[in-house]
Amino acid sequence: MIARNPIIKLCFLSLCVGDAAFAPDNAGKSLDAKSRKDAGATERPGPHKIQSTNATTNPIGLPTPTSKANKFPPKEDDLRIFMLLREERASYSDGLSAMDFDRPNARDISNAFGNVPSSMPNSLGATDMLWAFGQFVNHDISEVLSNDRDPCHIPVPLNDPFLDGNVKSIPMNRSNSVPDSITGISQQISMISPFVDAENVYGNTLSRLQFIRADDSSVTGRLRTSGPNLLPKNTNGLSNRGGDASSDLFLAGDIRANENLALTVSHTLWIREHNYWADKLRVAHPELSGDDIFKKTKVIIQAEMQKVIYDEFLPALLGDDAIPPYNGFKLDVDPRLENVVSSCAFRIGHSMVGPALLVDYGNRTIGGLSLEDSFFAPSQLERTGGIDAFLRGMVNNVCQEVDPFIVPAMRNHLFNNQFDLLAINIERARDHGIPDFNSIRASLGFEKLDNFDDFLFSQELASVYSDTDQIDCWIGMNSEPRLEGLMLGETQRVVLARNFANIRDGDVNFYKNSITDPELLALIEGTTLADVIRRNSDNPGSLDDVRDEIFILRNKDSLFS
Repeated sequence: MIARNPIIKLCFLSLCVGDAAFAPDNAGKSLDAKSRKDAGATERPGPHKIQSTNATTNPIGLPTPTSKANKFPPKEDDLRIFMLLREERASYSDGLSAMDFDRPNARDISNAFGNVPSSMPNSLGATDMLWAFGQFVNHDISEVLSNDRDPCHIPVPLNDPFLDGNVKSIPMNRSNSVPDSITGISQQISMISPFVDAENVYGNTLSRLQFIRADDSSVTGRLRTSGPNLLPKNTNGLSNRGGDASSDLFLAGDIRANENLALTVSHTLWIREHNYWADKLRVAHPELSGDDIFKKTKVIIQAEMQKVIYDEFLPALLGDDAIPPYNGFKLDVDPRLENVVSSCAFRIGHSMVGPALLVDYGNRTIGGLSLEDSFFAPSQLERTGGIDAFLRGMVNNVCQEVDPFIVPAMRNHLFNNQFDLLAINIERARDHGIPDFNSIRASLGFEKLDNFDDFLFSQELASVYSDTDQIDCWIGMNSEPRLEGLMLGETQRVVLARNFANIRDGDVNFYKNSITDPELLALIEGTTLADVIRRNSDNPGSLDDVRDEIFILRNKDSLFS
């Protein structure tokens, strides 16, 4: 109960910023040395300190400043890049980088799963918060940008049953990559670190961090907001998905914050959580400077996110025993984000999204917002007066089943264009050289699934693939039989559990390793996502009835605690 009604004497925070209760700060690691110092960050010690391009000695894999990868970063600031980890054999037609086109057309495969049932509620009662928070997590550990000079558009078949006849292709560009320094095989790169370090809240560049901090942050330690207590508007023209120059869009630590309202709500929730703790610290410790308050608060936010992800989110998604208990920081663990996770396995949430977001105003008057109307639509939050109605809806609405089906809003007109996310998922894995599903199973020591009848949705699979060894990664993972009592199959579960365990165990700043003060550790351990939601509602007390278990609705007849 310490997190729900915290005692704000916070005696453990009366020490100086360099107190042993706080590990070195993570957020500046994507900046140059001066910017990191200005942002209050230090580099990670040991083998995870970025030193060279050689992936055998440098787990993160940073190319040199003269490499081709550094031609592609966003416009603002000096950035570091992080090479994805390839655990499986790369599948390129030339063995190096050329995409394998000897597979069925991705749009044809998508159309085979086009007749999505009107509703397939998740059999375990998973809520919309599971996929929404999952996307928020994904944007903290991965940002793989594409290169418009290297297109790989997906041809639209003649007489496509869903897209306009004038649409000849679905636009897509290949992901930025660099050749491996030893093998020459193309390796994709991410612009943000694989660690759970709240870069989606604080950004990965100094200019973004400076704007995100409130004008009086040097006194208060707070983050910037706009009325009514929402994310700030992008009035500085910083990089932003949906239009760099648009001041109508919100600005957050990650450029994708406006993609859909569920994601925007998550970003809003966590800047409020930062300001909640900054205000508490300022009252409890008026002797601290605003910069000290900011740094201490950021450590709390990073730790809370780590705790929620590993104690609530991942057990709900993968099962309680998928990831072994924490046993300390491990020098020999490679914490990089796996390529198969970035381009395939962690895209699990795409099938879980329903056709509308539930909007629950708390007086049992329940409405809905179509998914199409939630794309790049910050004004919806302004119209509803905040985030409460959407948070209630995300917690109280059962999401869709994990399967190869995607709702039409994301398969035929994503972001109000004729765009197919299912086809993109298939083609992106091919772009990244991810092998077929059976090859991934074999690499894990599992038997191949030799017959279409071994899969769910065998009729759809057989209509587009000549044999099961052709089945693409995303399709296969979402079509394999589910493990008993779980919402996904063994291949996807093992891949996700392996990578998230390594991200945790290879992070010297994971809170159980870095926080030594017992009172602060107890505060973090006592915090749940429900606590974060309750104390950051639009109006005090308006979300106090939110259930403790956010990600699963055990009793589908009872929406509230």
